[in-house]
Amino acid sequence: MKQISIFLPLLMILTLLQGCFGGGGSAAVGTTNTVRLVNGTSSTLSLVTGGTQLATSVAPGTASANATITSGTYPIALVASGVPSAETNFSFAATVPYTLVAYTSDQSLHLVQFTDNEPAPLAGDGQIRIADLSADAGNLDVYMAPVSALSDTYSPTAASPALQAATLLAQNVSGTTLYNEVLANNYHLWVTGAGNITDLRLDIPSVTIANQQILTLVLTSTTGGGLVDGLLVTQQGAVLAQKNTNARIRIAANTTNPINAATAGTAAVSLIGSSTSFNSAVGSYVLVPAGSTAITVNGSTASCSPVTTNSGEDLTLLLTGTNACNALVDDNTRPTSGYAKLRLMNGISGTTAFSLAYNGVLVAQNIAFGTASVPTLNNQGIVTSGISSSLVATPTASVPSSVILNSQGVYSLFMLGASGTPSGILIQDH
Repeated sequence: MKQISIFLPLLMILTLLQGCFGGGGSAAVGTTNTVRLVNGTSSTLSLVTGGTQLATSVAPGTASANATITSGTYPIALVASGVPSAETNFSFAATVPYTLVAYTSDQSLHLVQFTDNEPAPLAGDGQIRIADLSADAGNLDVYMAPVSALSDTYSPTAASPALQAATLLAQNVSGTTLYNEVLANNYHLWVTGAGNITDLRLDIPSVTIANQQILTLVLTSTTGGGLVDGLLVTQQGAVLAQKNTNARIRIAANTTNPINAATAGTAAVSLIGSSTSFNSAVGSYVLVPAGSTAITVNGSTASCSPVTTNSGEDLTLLLTGTNACNALVDDNTRPTSGYAKLRLMNGISGTTAFSLAYNGVLVAQNIAFGTASVPTLNNQGIVTSGISSSLVATPTASVPSSVILNSQGVYSLFMLGASGTPSGILIQDH
């Protein structure tokens, strides 16, 4: 497997691979193969080599037609709005069909090459493998079971009966697994965080694996960074997008009265678990269906209800009173290796805006009540990880004096407590 990476600032909206290619590289005469593009991004893509158009306007979640090419090595570039990216060489062997998958991860656009020459399994069987292309989500587990009548109702604290009965298909996945041979059947697939069956990242209720079908489940990043989208890619066959239908919401509370219950949606999923005293704390992320979600606190409708979420999004509800709240979108995509993301969220009313310094460098400035900073390279919100570092809040507040942030970790310092005695709680968001 071979990859190319292009930074998103050069791309944002791109176009990838279709058509026929007959030049632009070193080639052995008289030997041919085929290549196609699968677009796992959220943008329409095109692809060129040596000025020759290979694919045009390939929509997200779809594949281009096969292009017949002469074997050899070709400089390939992605194109956005007529402007090509830097070229990278890809090699194509004679008589081997190829699929190129485009995806975004780690704030970059990538292209990965797969060979489509896996031999057919035994009659009555199919094959499936996992290609985890989402570095943002971290390592993942994948479970699989024949579709059954067992309940699959989501709970943030316990796996559903259907998931508990499922087989662990792939464990601690990062990259591409080997193929698993399974009986041809209709299956339910679940993707969870590695080692945590209750941390559901993607639910695919029905996947038909036909007789001698060879299938790859491609996992790609979402906008929030924690959840994943899926693509079911049949070798030299159909591509079915499996976009995540959920988002995640958590509660960050700073109230004088304890919150005994905070729920979301018509199914009344608890956002604070079994806690009976939740007045200055930060909860875990809980899945909700993307779209409009009603929020209830202690039996009363919250001021920010309903909250609108997009598919794959992470969101924090900052509660600042009996039922007063602000909905803040979280970016839990990971920074590059050797760095961490650090932001400040101000939940303290009746005080001035807060600023935050990391090892003497300002990383968040004048963050008003009910808002959060946005970590970027421009305002130094992307910080060096793996070293003992000091945090200093202004105005003076009680914050961790010495911290070591993990490489590619995403962190928030929540300013909570009373205006006279502010304190900061450092949470690793992802």
